[in-house]
Amino acid sequence: YSIVEDEVSSNWSYGLIKMDGKPFHIAIPISVGTTKELRKFIDTEVELEGCCFPIGRGLRRHLGHNLSVSRITTLSSTVEDPFSIAPLENMGRIRPERIHAMHRRKVSGRILVVWDGDKMLVKENTGRIVKVQLETDVPPPNPGTYAEAVGFPETDLYFVNLSHALYRTMPTESDIPPERPTRLASPNDIRGGVLNRKMNIDFHGRSVSIDGVVRTISSENGSPRRLWLEHDGQMVQIDVGAAANKASELALGCRIDVTGVCVLMTDNWTPEQIFPSIRDFFIAVRNSDDIRIVSTPPWWTPMRFGIVAGALLAILVAILIWNASLRILVDRRSRQLVKSQSEKLEAELRIDERTRIAAELHDYLAQNLAAMSYRLTAAKLTRTTDPAMSSKHLETLSAMLNSSRTELRRCLWDLKSAALEEPTFELAIRRTLQQLMDGTALVVKFSVSRSSVSDTIAHALLSVIRELVANAINHGAAKSIRVVGKRVGDKLTVSVCDDGCGFDPSSRGGSDEGHFGLDGIRSRTGRLGGEIKIKSEPGRGTTAVVTLPSPRPHLGKDGTR
Repeated sequence: YSIVEDEVSSNWSYGLIKMDGKPFHIAIPISVGTTKELRKFIDTEVELEGCCFPIGRGLRRHLGHNLSVSRITTLSSTVEDPFSIAPLENMGRIRPERIHAMHRRKVSGRILVVWDGDKMLVKENTGRIVKVQLETDVPPPNPGTYAEAVGFPETDLYFVNLSHALYRTMPTESDIPPERPTRLASPNDIRGGVLNRKMNIDFHGRSVSIDGVVRTISSENGSPRRLWLEHDGQMVQIDVGAAANKASELALGCRIDVTGVCVLMTDNWTPEQIFPSIRDFFIAVRNSDDIRIVSTPPWWTPMRFGIVAGALLAILVAILIWNASLRILVDRRSRQLVKSQSEKLEAELRIDERTRIAAELHDYLAQNLAAMSYRLTAAKLTRTTDPAMSSKHLETLSAMLNSSRTELRRCLWDLKSAALEEPTFELAIRRTLQQLMDGTALVVKFSVSRSSVSDTIAHALLSVIRELVANAINHGAAKSIRVVGKRVGDKLTVSVCDDGCGFDPSSRGGSDEGHFGLDGIRSRTGRLGGEIKIKSEPGRGTTAVVTLPSPRPHLGKDGTR
């Protein structure tokens, strides 16, 4: 029935024999005969001797029951010319078991199409379509030629087919006009519908044409073999083995028009599969002219769109990550810069505070100490020669000592006081004067914002106001004091008015008489470029007006300094 050479070991050939219409495997060693020599026994009644094995020999361990042949005896004469056998008769009413047990039969006709290198459709003059499967080592013929094929009959219950066939070309008896292809409006013309799948077997072997979009291309050994065409929302297989060169020019997404032969995909009847079904159909082209490119695929395909979208998304994610990292870096640098600037500003404030305190100690206390030293020396020198002058020096020395002690106490209080941290001048003045006011009414009206005045000017101003209020309470016995501040141009004017006993400014004693308050105020305001004016009469109270330079701070666009 069939003889093939083992593709693994050249020492063996394998075949099938039919006993009572049933196949049985045989293994024939090279000592019995080569594959070419053994082919003469095909379709010959023989007697075989050998050992029966339940499993395969060697690497074909899954062959199953087989006969290892040691001798072959011919029981009937071998036909020298296989094409001299009887033609394939009408099998319309023969059972598949009998067809499967038949000897070789012959068909002749025009070859419609060839696919997979070993299968072809032959159309006889009677119109019968026969599917022929050739022996694997037989080169396939060209479609359109007239040929005779000899093989073993089989059936798929719809058509009679030949397997293990040989063929030879024959001269064409007459010109056969080409068949006009049938245009398929939809794959459902053959399938009968997407749901019921009732195949129309009348299309088997018929020339058809269809157009659609290429969705998949399958290759074998680098050459296109099958492609899947989308038409009317359904996929149709196209065998392009006979037009591989033209198929290699196709790209996914292009629209093509295909003409070819419709082939139903069926299996042959076997005793194990008694009801083979039609799986689907495909269209086999005959040459390159059967494929016509209608339009090339657009550049903007879904795949390329996905690639571009993915690339853009990756770039966007990278930009977001980069921006986030930059934001983190900027925040970190900003915090470091703010911290550095805060530390620098704090250091500058500490330096300014030390400078201010050093200036206070130097300008007042140090000078007072030097003056007291001179007074003490003068008192010693005049103790015996002029006791009255010596006594006057000692009294002045005592007043200077009390004034220095008071000023030192105020400096120490300034170190602990947070008056400069108050948001308004009114609160700063009240905090500065809280230790002096003992039942004395205080009215403060200040139209100048605290943020518009530097700490140096603000401290000098608070110190001057404290000295003036202390004089009003201690020397003028004032019951109420009024402090008013305003800005006139780039100058800050502050007036301190009290209802005390007043005095005559022209006859006011100076530091020589032990009065240091007003001299200290003039010295302090003079160092800052300011001045003080005193207006007072006995019994009419006192008004002191202090003017200090205080330029307006430069504001940025956001309202900050």
